[in-house]
Amino acid sequence: MSTKYKFKLFFANHVSRILSVQYVYQYLFIVNSDIDQNHFMSFEIQTILVEIGYENECIVKDYNRDLYVSIANNFEKVVDKLNNLVSKVARERPIEQIDYLTKSIWYVIATEVEVLKNVPPKVGIDEAIELDKELNAGKMYSLTNVILGKYFNL
Repeated sequence: MSTKYKFKLFFANHVSRILSVQYVYQYLFIVNSDIDQNHFMSFEIQTILVEIGYENECIVKDYNRDLYVSIANNFEKVVDKLNNLVSKVARERPIEQIDYLTKSIWYVIATEVEVLKNVPPKVGIDEAIELDKELNAGKMYSLTNVILGKYFNL
């Protein structure tokens, strides 16, 4: 496998994770608000990518759609286990006080590592930290490292 192909695959997966975080964030927002849940819909992929600064046309068509759909369809499988762990590990910071963006990153990575088994845990944690830096200004990367490390028994 060439280096160029590996980078393209890595980048496509990274963009898919960003899109998955957006999807999960939107889901959490709607489920935890007074908005009619029947109106839950995912934004058009291209709109999301433009909003977060990925305006290049090749990026829009090069994201890993299968990864995005798999995460969107499976992330609820890790929510309860992860929330219970947070309640035990971060007692000073109950799960209700953790912002939706941080939880979305955790759910996406936990789904990819534990349910889909696409990446090893250490790689998943590194990706979660990068997503936190990119999307959340790095505000929660240390807690992300601790929570996902405990979640994956590292």
